[in-house]
Amino acid sequence: MEDDSSVTVDLFELKPCCEIASRLHENEEISSTGGSSSQIFVGTNQGRIVHVKRHRKAFKVAGNLELPLKREVRQIEFASALDILLVLCDNILFEIGLDSFEILSNRSGVQCVTVNSNPDVVDAFCLQTAVATTSKQILICERRNGKTEVVQKFNTNGVVTAMAFSRLTICFASTGMYNIYYMDRKELMPLFPFDSEAVKPCICSVETDFLMAGVDGLLISVSEQGVSARPPTVIPSTCFDVFVYNSPYVYVRSVKDIWIVSIEEAKITQTLKIEDGRVLCSLDGSIIAASCHDLFTISMTSLERQADVLISNHKYEEALQLYEKHLMQHFDDETLFTFMELKKTIAFKYLKERSFEKAAELLISAEVDPKELTTQFPWPPSENDENSDDYKFFEEYLLQIRDLQFAAHSRSFIDSCLLKLYVARNDPESVFHVKDYSADLSESATFLEDSGNHHHAARMWIMAGKEAKAWEIWKHLFCGDLTDTKFVPGQVLDLIPSIKEKELLKEVLSWMLSQYPDECLKVILNSSCLNQSETKSLLEGDAKLWRIYLESLPPSKETTKNLCEIYIKELLSGDVSSRHRFRRLLLKLSQPERTAIYNRLPEAYGVERLLCDSSQSAADVLDKVITTYHDYDAAELICSHFSRTQPDICLNLLKYVKVDNSDSKSTTDAEARIRSLLKCMGDAVDSKKVIQVLPPSTGIDQVADYLKRSVAIIQKEKETAQSKIALLDRGIQLEKSRLPNKKIVIEDKTICLVCKEAITSSDVLSYLSTGYVIHSKCMKHENLCPLTNAILTLPD
Repeated sequence: MEDDSSVTVDLFELKPCCEIASRLHENEEISSTGGSSSQIFVGTNQGRIVHVKRHRKAFKVAGNLELPLKREVRQIEFASALDILLVLCDNILFEIGLDSFEILSNRSGVQCVTVNSNPDVVDAFCLQTAVATTSKQILICERRNGKTEVVQKFNTNGVVTAMAFSRLTICFASTGMYNIYYMDRKELMPLFPFDSEAVKPCICSVETDFLMAGVDGLLISVSEQGVSARPPTVIPSTCFDVFVYNSPYVYVRSVKDIWIVSIEEAKITQTLKIEDGRVLCSLDGSIIAASCHDLFTISMTSLERQADVLISNHKYEEALQLYEKHLMQHFDDETLFTFMELKKTIAFKYLKERSFEKAAELLISAEVDPKELTTQFPWPPSENDENSDDYKFFEEYLLQIRDLQFAAHSRSFIDSCLLKLYVARNDPESVFHVKDYSADLSESATFLEDSGNHHHAARMWIMAGKEAKAWEIWKHLFCGDLTDTKFVPGQVLDLIPSIKEKELLKEVLSWMLSQYPDECLKVILNSSCLNQSETKSLLEGDAKLWRIYLESLPPSKETTKNLCEIYIKELLSGDVSSRHRFRRLLLKLSQPERTAIYNRLPEAYGVERLLCDSSQSAADVLDKVITTYHDYDAAELICSHFSRTQPDICLNLLKYVKVDNSDSKSTTDAEARIRSLLKCMGDAVDSKKVIQVLPPSTGIDQVADYLKRSVAIIQKEKETAQSKIALLDRGIQLEKSRLPNKKIVIEDKTICLVCKEAITSSDVLSYLSTGYVIHSKCMKHENLCPLTNAILTLPD
């Protein structure tokens, strides 16, 4: 990348204006120009004027005028308001009407002429001119209503070689001296001298000042008051012929160069080359230059071209600043649009240079459509290390803008791009963590399938609401017809309960049961849409699962019947794994049901037959189970079942429990059984009876919990009894306080025992619980009897 100093952006360019050379005669050359921005009059050294007019965007020759004098046309001034052309040919000044191109008048002995660039007159159609004559005079003329009148004139000390007219001031050069003449005061004031042999005098009007050529290539600015208002500017040559002003630049011409000077910065902005330069003038802000045979325009380089130069030299920030400055000065929709396009162009440049942070900033600022960004690298993405940085940036950028307002209409496209990027880096799982995923779900699922990500494709089909397609894919994955390294069976099993369609659920369970029976059974047990007959059709091939399912159901006649059938078949086949559950079920059956099962059980299952024997009491069955079959598990089950209605039955089993301290396993089993029985009895059995039947070898630690519970129960009963007594006492006292007072009789001789005064029928009295009747006013304390000092109210 080049240094800042090596990049030069040309602000101006010299372009051909119109082809004139073919219109010139032999030895004829351009000598002067005048006119406006829409039409140019080109004077030649043979007394001809070529008329050039603008047609749309180009200038074309419209005609020519031959003067009666075949001499050099030295000067052309155009008065557009009056449609008059002032032409100085040799020393004769012609007035030519533009409507007919006829000579209206002429004046001889004219050295030079100038038009007031800023006239101070009321009449807008009054033309003010200053005419310098060969007789060393300057005539100030006004043309009104087709007539020219000399309003002032003054003598000069020599022939005038340069002159400018602005407002009420004329600045001119003669005999090596610059001067100012004030029309309002009719005063002539010399400014400063110059060497006429070394300096060609030049003057132009710069706003309210005059700019003059000085020694050593200086451009000196003087105000109308004759004071230097600006610092001088140095031109790197003393051989210049003329300069003109067009804000904010001064254009200086020599034979080979045109210098463009910033009047504000007082320095040369740019230098243009011209071969054999002859003419330079400003026509309504358009700068026209000419060589011997060619006509040119000088215009500012387009903003786009300046930006292109900066961009080609990697000066991106400078290009943006250039447009920002222009936008602040000339804001419009077109310029703003161009600025946004420039930002996009530079952002793409930053992308190629891997300046991703700067690129993202500009892309967001210009609100670039994400679709355009995919043109900057291979798309759709692939697993290519060469472009991995590009794809990483694109992914981060999309996540950054997807919630911004300008990208709202592109959300679907953004999310589909994210999916492709995740798949390219072998991480399709990440797409499911994108909040409010907005891409077309069916298209996303199809893309995942096509890229071999079958498991995640199925998940996407679920999101799309197409469960059947998802489970069809998972079926092939479970069966091995499809392979996917990212297939996680556990995730799929967790999704089975979420299946909404009953038929699909039944279908999935039908092929899933053989591989994951336990998980499928959990689904069936928690499912509310499958009835018992539908479940049976699914599980009838697996008796174990069918049994587990039935065991989970609430008790019913049909369920109990089916369970008994299963248990009996298992017992007959020698499978005793469900024997305990069968016994527990038998205890819950009604007597007729147990009788029906009794005859189906073989004699080898004596305990089960005893449980079905309705002719014996629970205590008898317990004794036989222990003494005949020594089956303490069955005995404990019997105690557990009948403990609520026959709590003393547990005492029978405790009698048979023996603790053999020599056998640790036997001791552990006995201790566990004792604790279980004690817990089963709870507080339904008198603890004294329990202690009496405990084996003598039973340690205190083995029954500590039971004793603590017993003590706690007794303590609680004692506290409850005490609370009841206290409540009864309180109730009695409250009842007494609510009893009506005895009848009070007041006689004529009754007196108040406190004040000893008689009690009348109009007195307010108080009847105290101590039995006295006194004046209420004699009560010193509300709750204290004044006679006995007894408390009158019960304590709280």
